[in-house]
Amino acid sequence: MPGLVVFGRRWMIGSDDLVFPALVEILVRITWLMAIVIVVAIHHSNLYCSGGNLLYIYLLGTIILNPLVILLCLALAYSSARGTITSSWTRHRVAPLLYVRMLLFVPEIAWSIIGVYWAFDESIGCERPVVKIIKATAISSLCLVLIFLVVMAIIFDPLGAMSLNPPRPRSRSSSCVSQSSEHLYRHEAAKVWETRCRLLCCCAGNDEHSKAAFSDIAKLFATFFEGVDLVPSDIAAGLVLLQIQQEKQKRWNTIQAKRTAAAASRSEPSVQRPLRGDPAQIQDGGTDAGLSASTSPEGAAVAASGVDVGLSASTSAGAAPEGAAVAAEGASGVDVRPGASTAPKEWMNVRNATHFVKFALGVYGWPLYAYMHPVMGWFRLWGKIRCCSCVRQSSAVDDNCVGCNMAAIRKQTGLRDEHIIHASFHNRTYEVAFFVAVDEETESIILSIRGTLSLGDALTDLSAESCSMSMDVDGDPQTPGRAHKGILRSAQYVKAMLEQQHLLETAFQGREHYTLVVMGHSLGGGCASILACLLRPAHPRLQCFAYSPPGGLLNMAATIESQEYVCSVVLGKDLVPRLSIHAMEDLKFKVLTAVHDCDRPKYRILMRGVWYAIFGMPTLDVAVMETDSEPTSGGTSPRRPLLGSREETRSRSGSTVEEALRDSFMKISEARFCQEKMLLPGKIMYITEASPGGRFFGSPVYQVTWAGTQTFQEVIFSPKMVTDHLPDVVLRALSQLNEANTEPLPSATAPAY
Repeated sequence: MPGLVVFGRRWMIGSDDLVFPALVEILVRITWLMAIVIVVAIHHSNLYCSGGNLLYIYLLGTIILNPLVILLCLALAYSSARGTITSSWTRHRVAPLLYVRMLLFVPEIAWSIIGVYWAFDESIGCERPVVKIIKATAISSLCLVLIFLVVMAIIFDPLGAMSLNPPRPRSRSSSCVSQSSEHLYRHEAAKVWETRCRLLCCCAGNDEHSKAAFSDIAKLFATFFEGVDLVPSDIAAGLVLLQIQQEKQKRWNTIQAKRTAAAASRSEPSVQRPLRGDPAQIQDGGTDAGLSASTSPEGAAVAASGVDVGLSASTSAGAAPEGAAVAAEGASGVDVRPGASTAPKEWMNVRNATHFVKFALGVYGWPLYAYMHPVMGWFRLWGKIRCCSCVRQSSAVDDNCVGCNMAAIRKQTGLRDEHIIHASFHNRTYEVAFFVAVDEETESIILSIRGTLSLGDALTDLSAESCSMSMDVDGDPQTPGRAHKGILRSAQYVKAMLEQQHLLETAFQGREHYTLVVMGHSLGGGCASILACLLRPAHPRLQCFAYSPPGGLLNMAATIESQEYVCSVVLGKDLVPRLSIHAMEDLKFKVLTAVHDCDRPKYRILMRGVWYAIFGMPTLDVAVMETDSEPTSGGTSPRRPLLGSREETRSRSGSTVEEALRDSFMKISEARFCQEKMLLPGKIMYITEASPGGRFFGSPVYQVTWAGTQTFQEVIFSPKMVTDHLPDVVLRALSQLNEANTEPLPSATAPAY
């Protein structure tokens, strides 16, 4: 940070990103050089043959070139390892060294071509083993050249020339010209992102829906990364720093909770006064103690007992606008948090959530079933497969010829053929797979919607802008609802299919007293929630279970309304329910702050990140917190700083970082105060680990609480942020809770992490 500038343009690599590539090249070339020296030493006498002098000259030239390249790579690695992420001036020798490396690259290419020509010359009369070794050497040199060219193509930034002079207004007189330049830059950036999306998702189709999704996603990414001079490795380092910060904050809260408990055992405990609302409202509604404006030890203890500490109004610079908003709400006595006044419905319990999750998993078809049963899965499906069923069944659409997906549904859910009304595995952008069935056990009509399983589904997920959604609440069809654009269009597609084929009418025929239950996992959970909003007027008793739904799904009005009939289930540190445009803007600001304040070189941060991902964070790194004060916004203590002082860093960094931080902060403020924040739907059943299992073996013990939407406004970095989203892991957690007859506790007991 900033991106490396060579040949008059910016590249998608920093001047401090050359440490590991240079060391790898040194290792490869030393090995290669040793092999060539051994070949020359052993087979020197065998090169006295027809054409052997040419091969000998080639080997000598390679022996001379390799040490030069190795010395240059050593200089590059040393220069690239100097300084912090933002102190690019300490690495001013990197660019000249790269120019020298490029000059050496020209004779290296020429020498490799000459070596290939000589080695494959039929007139060479040397022994066959010697010629083969030299051919391998020449081909290896060409492979290194090709690898270098591929890397150059990957780090090439199409906007590199424009990035050197980003459009920024300098005065009032130049504001019009600046706005025109800014518009041109955004247009070009959107074109670049659209091209990247088309290349990455080339198999997703080229229909109108896909084209619209490409355009929407490109605009979203272009806007998100506008004005941010970060390379991918900077983002990775920032995420590592945030993970360390969150882990230290978690352990600090644990320490403070122990201190508070010890103090309470020695004297009369002090009464904790909530920031807003009465105690009964806090117990019922899903208060997040992390929204407290206090950072005292008592406040930290409250956060440790209940809590989203990442949203503390004064512990993180990135959460400043959020903290200000919460403080304003507390001052006015108005609690706008969903779930503050209504209790969960009786049917929102672990037993029902466990029963209906099998239908949310069944709609994934044979891929998920084979993943969950890698050894015996296909043998178990064999008895359910329809042999020679190339004539499609009337209840299944776009299944394969032997009906593997239908077989997986029957096996996963226990449904019989006569219970499955319709199953559609048709899948394109904004068009998701689903099935309608009858569950005699609970007297329910099942509508299960599949989650993300294709590139088309991924495009639907990434179409994350919000758009209006008409809702009929208490006879008022003008209720202001907004929803995730891509998922709303998918829900409208399913609703249209239900109406065109009269599927619900067929399912309810003779079963008028049955209840319509809509469910899905991931994308399917979000689609099920929005579809429930659309179907509620016609089905007042409708119920919806959304397992691990995407964040940023509904606005406040729609979320409050959905609490009557939607129950979301979120497991642990799952990333997907915490993703939204607002959360990503907040994350961007925190990454910029962490990178800006960091006083360590990037290669050390990345090495620590890899170590923590494999072995976890050692206790020694946070043991010092037993005697230190509360971690700062950088996630450190004064005694063992992880991030340097902001004032100290500002003095040695350029204005680009300051401008990026200011722009990011302004975008956060604009997004939070000028646009509605998008939230998770319905009541939220939050499953967490009461005690963790082994790192590689052993299952954790789970607990479940009711949580407010603010609990999921910050991304938690952990190796489990991905695994906690997997449908089989959600099923395993619910099954354990159901076997223990566990029911959700009030939200005040929810853990911080």
